[in-house]
Amino acid sequence: MNVDADGGRTLDRPAIARVWRGATREEDSRAYRDALRADLREVRSVEGNLGAFVLERTVDGRAEFQFVSLWESMDAVVAFAGSDVDRAVYFRDDERVLLELTPRVEHYDVVAAETYSRFGEVPGQED
Repeated sequence: MNVDADGGRTLDRPAIARVWRGATREEDSRAYRDALRADLREVRSVEGNLGAFVLERTVDGRAEFQFVSLWESMDAVVAFAGSDVDRAVYFRDDERVLLELTPRVEHYDVVAAETYSRFGEVPGQED
């Protein structure tokens, strides 16, 4: 990543986004969110990982999650997911708490990205 004068970071090479989706009952969302935080650390430890995000929303009594991980190449995705890169990777208690097991994930080319050095930090804004 390149860093600009304001501390913003932009991609200096292509990247791959791997997107998984799943849902729990709303009442299970807090525990599952905590489990996903641990999964983030595990994913981040894989060589070639550039970052990861967990997105959540609640709709009609369901907590819907998206786990987006960023990778420097498809070879890095293979190191994480195995040769069938479109197969979902599940962790610990996923089978117990998820409403269904989504068997496949999607991959996207990241064509533009910009973040600040600390997520959520905006230059020029003080606490």
